[in-house]
Amino acid sequence: MARLAFLAFLFLYGAVTYGKCVTVWYSATGKVEDEEGRSVADQTVVVQWDEDSGSRQIKTKTGPEGVYSVRIPFNPYSGADFTGADQCSATLHLVRVGILVGSGLEGKSIEIGGQQIHADLVMHTRTEKSKR
Repeated sequence: MARLAFLAFLFLYGAVTYGKCVTVWYSATGKVEDEEGRSVADQTVVVQWDEDSGSRQIKTKTGPEGVYSVRIPFNPYSGADFTGADQCSATLHLVRVGILVGSGLEGKSIEIGGQQIHADLVMHTRTEKSKR
């Protein structure tokens, strides 16, 4: 049910525009493994980025094989020109992708070269399964 609500949010968000700017969609995919190379299922992955309107983030969970996939809705609104017309020229330059470990976020920053973002993450803390 929560996944359905999240998908509905993404669909509705895609219909929202800031001024006359249309949302630009990016995809982030990757895999989470523990230090011993085993897939980590049900791990929360956080994707963060900045827009002119502020910082944004989306959370998702890894599947049974440790794989995650999320769509990032980016707002290209960059302000108004001297005539008051909306400018839609902002671009997404940097995305931070991480995993929740304890009370903190552990991950990496990725410079964007297109609309596809791939980040494999390795957990630096051992999972219960790998402690045995």
